[in-house]
Parts: sequence; structure tokens; C-alpha cells
Amino acid sequence: MSRKPGIARYEIIAVDLAQAISEGIYSEGSSLRGRSLLAGKYQVSPETIRKAISLLEGCDIVRSIPSKGVIVNSREKAARYVEGENLGSVVSEIEAKLGQLFREKQQLEEEIENTIKTLLVLASLQNKDLHS
Repeated sequence: MSRKPGIARYEIIAVDLAQAISEGIYSEGSSLRGRSLLAGKYQVSPETIRKAISLLEGCDIVRSIPSKGVIVNSREKAARYVEGENLGSVVSEIEAKLGQLFREKQQLEEEIENTIKTLLVLASLQNKDLHS
């Protein structure tokens, strides 16, 4: 499970769980492992697992049932979620690159502005020397 910049761990876990559901590792109607076991598997807090499951619940991929755990609702919705997240991942990477380029552009503009100021000061000093 690799972490991409700007993507929360619970989002990565949600995609991983959706991938497992879409591949049939967890079948419709089956129960996911307990949150504590999932937290151990992913080496995160149970709260992080709760957030990941909440994302999947919001997409009707799973549902939480008290005393029964987290039940798989839809393999098809899980597959669509994974496809959408993969596209979203590409978009996120492009957005990150664009942000980096804008920061670099701003730095270059500041450097150009400072260089022009320095040049103007030097030209002004040279002009004073010529008239003295």
C-alpha cells in the first residue's frame, strides 16, 4: 500500500478494501474482518479504519450492522469505486504537478523581479558616477 502525496491513508485503505471486494475476496453478504484486525493489517488506528469504512458506506459498497460488523453490499459498486479512484489518482497526480509548477513559476518570477531591481540599482549608481 503506497502512499501518494495529498491522499489520506483512510482513502488508500478504502480503495484497497473496495479492490478486494471487486475481486471477490470479500463476497456480497459476507462480513469484512473486524476493525481491530483491519487496523492491525494496515498498521493504522481503528479510527482510520472507521473513516475508510465510512467512505465505502457512503458509496453503498458496505454497511455497518451493530453486532454483525461490516457487511459487503455490492461488488459492482466496489469495482466502479476503484475505477473512479484510479482516475481520481491520475487527476490528483496532475494537480500536484501543476501546483509544483505554479510554485516554481512564482519563485522564478520573484527571482526575475529581484534581478531587475538589482540591475536598476546598479544602473542608477553607474549613471551617478558618469555625472559626477
